[in-house]
Amino acid sequence: MIFYAFSENKQRQRMSVSYRRVCRGLILAAALLILVAVMPGDAAQARGVELTSKQIANNAKAMDHFIRGVIADKVDDYYRAVFEYQEALEADPNSPFIYVALAQDYIILNKVSQALGLLEKALKINPDYVPALELYAGLLLNTEQLPKALELFEHLARLNTNEVEYSFQLLRLYLRKGDFDRADTMYQRMVAIEGESKELLLQVATVLLMGESTQRATPYLERLVELDSTDAAVVYTLGTLCLQRGDIVSAENHFKKAVILHPEVARYWMGLAILQMDLDDYAAACRTLEQAVDTIPGDAGLWSLLGTCQSQQGDTAEAIISLKKTIELDTTNYTALGVLALIYERQDSIQKVFELYEHAIELSDSAAVFLNNYAYSLAERGLDLDHAKEMSEKACAAEPENSAYLDTMAWILFQQGDHQSAVRWLRKALKIDPHSAPIWEHLGDVYQSSGSHAKARKYFRKALKEDPESETVRSKLGL
Repeated sequence: MIFYAFSENKQRQRMSVSYRRVCRGLILAAALLILVAVMPGDAAQARGVELTSKQIANNAKAMDHFIRGVIADKVDDYYRAVFEYQEALEADPNSPFIYVALAQDYIILNKVSQALGLLEKALKINPDYVPALELYAGLLLNTEQLPKALELFEHLARLNTNEVEYSFQLLRLYLRKGDFDRADTMYQRMVAIEGESKELLLQVATVLLMGESTQRATPYLERLVELDSTDAAVVYTLGTLCLQRGDIVSAENHFKKAVILHPEVARYWMGLAILQMDLDDYAAACRTLEQAVDTIPGDAGLWSLLGTCQSQQGDTAEAIISLKKTIELDTTNYTALGVLALIYERQDSIQKVFELYEHAIELSDSAAVFLNNYAYSLAERGLDLDHAKEMSEKACAAEPENSAYLDTMAWILFQQGDHQSAVRWLRKALKIDPHSAPIWEHLGDVYQSSGSHAKARKYFRKALKEDPESETVRSKLGL
């Protein structure tokens, strides 16, 4: 499935907007401080400001160091800037904008804890000081301190209800927290402020999908398709969600549309073909994949899937060609090796089978399916049973609830003459899959070999019930 990730450029843009706002706040605060410092006494009193001569001198000194700090920042001399801002705070410890300026440089110098401490001091002076709140919230967000970041963005949103940036961050935090009702409410508020946008829909849908909230993501994706029906990735993703909820017709239509929109994308063809294979419509899947390899002839995955599909169809010769083409394109494709081994097994080309399984096991880092299949192939022929048992043990350890793997172990033990252990393993397998005709048949075979003919017939009948067309079972029952 294709998920969309948040656009990094957009995220950087949003962060830069936030930092620019902080800088604008600092500049404005500095300008106000200068005005107050040079304001005639009567004008200052008219504005409710009572300054002693010492305070005016201190403010002027603070402003001098602050400006020096800003100049140092301009030339990236951050240590000098830190010194100047510290001197400014010595002269005027009650101006929050100086704390914010110093905190910004501490962030640049990777001194996060000091920056947080400075921002806390700024907010003690003025709990509603927006530049400090924004920088503090952003820093908490970047350091994954999400509950506190959420609290600060909620405070910012209360101070300015029309600021979309705060709503956007709250939306992301609600989504990450799993508070989807509040996220939906926040989304509707953002739409009311700046209108509906494809980008915003996409971002919300992405977070929901990454959080596996597919049911909530579906309406957003449907709306995205309404706004832009030419976005193949969105169309395909919506198809996967339709498939998950069992709407096969819609899923197939979306997959077909994605293929038409961007036929050069292999995964769209694969999604459509796998859906058709799941419906046991191998003929349709083969047609789809034949078109796919004509369109993208160099994609090994498509050739591998085509070979698997042709094998299921019984088109052995065509399947061998497709699987060999897969291996030619990708010599590490162990899936193709495994399917090819199964085909050669049906042809009783034993040496080829063993070579292919050994290669698949090596390439797949001992995948359980290849260990099991190789072990069963040996057991069926009574060959190298100790090696077969060793491989079967590894497969069962990797997937202890796989009934087919337990059946393989039982069959190896049976071939070694340990009938009692074989029965125990077969009964474990039947607890997992009580409707497996081959496992019931094997249980009958063990009892038949042990001389318990009545029990054997009982289990052969159970096998025939599960698979009435089985010729081997019918023969064992004399039917």
